[in-house]
Amino acid sequence: MKSPTTYAVREAEPRSVASDVARIWQENLTLAMDSRARCDWVYEAAPDPPARVLVLDASIAGADPVIVGTAGIARRRFQVGTEQRSAGHLVDLAVAPAHRALGPALSLVREGRRLALVGHDFAYGFPNAKARGVFRRAGYAALGPVTRFARVLRHRPYLERYLGATPLASAGGVLLDRALSLWLAPRRLRTALLYRLDLADEPDARFDELWQRCKCEYDVVSWRGAALLRWRFLGGHRGRRRFATLTRRGEARVLAAYAVVETQGTTAHIRDLFGDQASLGPLLDLLLPRLRADGASSASRLGLRRARAHAGQSRALVRDRSGRRQLSQGPTMVYVQCPSGPQ
Repeated sequence: MKSPTTYAVREAEPRSVASDVARIWQENLTLAMDSRARCDWVYEAAPDPPARVLVLDASIAGADPVIVGTAGIARRRFQVGTEQRSAGHLVDLAVAPAHRALGPALSLVREGRRLALVGHDFAYGFPNAKARGVFRRAGYAALGPVTRFARVLRHRPYLERYLGATPLASAGGVLLDRALSLWLAPRRLRTALLYRLDLADEPDARFDELWQRCKCEYDVVSWRGAALLRWRFLGGHRGRRRFATLTRRGEARVLAAYAVVETQGTTAHIRDLFGDQASLGPLLDLLLPRLRADGASSASRLGLRRARAHAGQSRALVRDRSGRRQLSQGPTMVYVQCPSGPQ
């Protein structure tokens, strides 16, 4: 008779299990960089690197334990109104296919939740559809779905989906593009008289000043200092990320808002967006035509629909409502837990 497999979750120093963690990631996650490079990026290069990583050991009688799963607890700083808080973010949850029973995964998530709440004000994560049930069983509560919003910048590719590569699709695309441009021209002209949009390769000291000045405008918002932005968006990722900066005319040294943009094919993904709330609309007013001029056919942005922290960003997107549509909700949801239980 085959001996049963037993599982145990333990904390480990990241360097001591780096090769195993990288192996689990490589075999079970879709990564934007080499798994070993990502291990260094997460556990050494981060502004607040995690001191420990969780590993799941599988043991069979007479054999040495084998690492078959892992999860990390990233440290995150948050501004909640006028108060600074900290959070433990459960990341990189992965279990080898042969061990993907409820028990092993639940053990990892429960221990991750416990560890995340040690020294932090709350814990949260972004489970995919398969992991939602595990998070609920571990005590997390759903905060809301992450939704993708899209803005059409060139209509021809979308018309061709229904009409084919026909003269009608080409002519219709030109007409719709021009009609939209004419409709938005007055507002964009007013915005251009007051603001200036520039592109930068990396954040500078102005981003720290912007964070300090605007962080209390949001009910809940995670830290967005220059060090975090540099690590998060420039730290070894494939693809080029650019920082679109908005300043008021005559005040080039003071940022009003910024967006982090990555173009993949003909889609410009807005990876981050922050600033004083009154400037988010003007930022999009000037950024979207710039993206179109650079060749993008559409722009997209992920956002938490129900989170009040994103209220200003949502209002800005609504103001630029022509051609914008909300896509179907993806599989990702935000789950959160406070030390006293879900709130």
